[in-house]
Amino acid sequence: MEDFFKVPFTHHTLIRAIKSSLEARYYYIHRTAEEHLTTRTLEKLIKGDAYVNQDKIPSNFSLTIPKAELARKAVMMFKDSS
Repeated sequence: MEDFFKVPFTHHTLIRAIKSSLEARYYYIHRTAEEHLTTRTLEKLIKGDAYVNQDKIPSNFSLTIPKAELARKAVMMFKDSS
């Protein structure tokens, strides 16, 4: 719940306008609060359906890299740009 108050109103508006699933909204709110995402980055994540695709790339980064933000960055380094 504390993540909710860490996210700017514009981000909340974007999340609410695009995603209807409550779990997806929580995911994007938490990720925005944790990684201090810009609205542009948040839009890219939503368009790429990051919530649905979050477990598609197998890795042990979440176990070996303690900060979730750094683990995601490591995963994104190996992601295909196409």
